[in-house]
Amino acid sequence: MHSTRTCRTGAIVLTLITAAATTVRAEEPSPITFHYPELLVTPRASARLETEAKRETKTRWSTHLPLQASALTTLFAGTMQLSNKNPVKDPDGYSGITGVATGAGWLAITLWLSASHEPYADGASEISAMPHKSDREELARERAAEESIHRAAALGQKLRWLSVISNVAASTYMLSNSVNQSFSRTVDAAALVMAFTPLVFPNHWTVVAEEQQNYKKRIYGPITEISGGAALLADTRRSAPGAAFASGLTPGVQLSLHF
Repeated sequence: MHSTRTCRTGAIVLTLITAAATTVRAEEPSPITFHYPELLVTPRASARLETEAKRETKTRWSTHLPLQASALTTLFAGTMQLSNKNPVKDPDGYSGITGVATGAGWLAITLWLSASHEPYADGASEISAMPHKSDREELARERAAEESIHRAAALGQKLRWLSVISNVAASTYMLSNSVNQSFSRTVDAAALVMAFTPLVFPNHWTVVAEEQQNYKKRIYGPITEISGGAALLADTRRSAPGAAFASGLTPGVQLSLHF
C-alpha cells in the first residue's frame, strides 16, 4: 500500500514539473529575425545591374530615341523656317535659327551620351570590387547597385523634361512666326506635337529603375491594408482561478499594418 501511494505521488509530481516546464517554454518569446528588403528582392539590384551592363552595348544607340525623334523634327522645322521666313514677324529668321540650334543641340547631346556614357557598366564595375561575404557587406553592395540604377534614372528624367520644355518652346516660337498657310507652319505644328514624345515613351533608364522598385515593393505583398477588430488574445500569465476568462484569454484589439 505504501509503495502504491509513493508511486502515485511521484507520478503527480512528474506531471506538475512537466506542465510547469511547458508553461515556461510557451511564455518565452520567440526570437525575431530581421530581413532587409534589398536582400530579399528577386532579382537583386546587383544582378539587374550586371544584366543591364551586358545589354548596354547593344541598346546604347536606342536609349535616347524618343529625345532624338523630337530633336530631328525640331531641326527639320527650323530648316524649313529659314527657307520660308516671315517678312513681317521674323525677317531675320531668328525663329528658324532657334529651331535648328535646339534640334541640333539635342541630337549632339544624345549621340554623345550614347557613345560615351555607360551608367550600368560603370555601376557594375564599382560593385564588383566590393566584398559580399557577410550580410552587412551584401547589404552595402545591393544599396550601391540600387544607387547606380536610380542615378541613371534621375539623369534620364532630367533629360526628358529638359527636352520637352526646350522643344516645346522652340516649336511654339517658330509656329508664332511662321507664314500663314505654308508648309513650314505645318512642320512647326508637327514639331510641337513631337516635342511630347519623351513623355509618351519613357527613357530605358527610368523603366529599369521603376521595375526594380516594383519588385522590391512586392516583398510586402501580404501586407496590404490597416484593419482592426475585436480579438481574444492569449495571456496565460494573467489568468487566475475564478476570473472571467479563466482559460487565459483576454479581450483585445488585433491590428494588421499594411503598406
